[in-house]
Amino acid sequence: MKATIFPILLIAGAIGLFVLVTNPQYQAAKDVQTQVGSLSEALGKSEQILAKRSELQIQYNNFSSKDITSIDKLLPDNVDNVQLVLDMNGIARNHGMVLRNIKIQDQGGSGNASAQGTQALGPNNSPVGSLSLSFDVTGDYQSFTGFLKDLEQSLRIVDVTGISFKSTDKGIYDYVVNIKTYWLK
Repeated sequence: MKATIFPILLIAGAIGLFVLVTNPQYQAAKDVQTQVGSLSEALGKSEQILAKRSELQIQYNNFSSKDITSIDKLLPDNVDNVQLVLDMNGIARNHGMVLRNIKIQDQGGSGNASAQGTQALGPNNSPVGSLSLSFDVTGDYQSFTGFLKDLEQSLRIVDVTGISFKSTDKGIYDYVVNIKTYWLK
């Protein structure tokens, strides 16, 4: 009987050792192996991102400083109200006009105006903000159309959203111009 109990005890001890020590260690090793796999995948993606970043940096370095300045003027990464007004006034001055009654309304926040003119509810997740500018100018029709043509051909993206005018007997008009320009958030 002693000879049969000893092998049974050894088998029970082996099963207990497997359940209490070996299996938990094996499960922990599987978890670590899964983590290693996901970290290796993340490392591979980060290497792809770094390669793409290097490629884009080389392309960026190939742009001339004049081109970069033009791109920054086309769609700036911040709102510079003073520079915008100076640019608009410079265009007007080229046609013998001066900006007056300047009003600025930033619409890049959470309440962007919709097409119906009402405020949108909730946060605005758009990467592009907008800025509305209203001003008055006085001049003859040819000066004003030249001003609009130069405004159209300027590097900065500008939408003319409204024009109204009053005439006088001398052929000089008082114009109220509403524009909208854009910037990257």
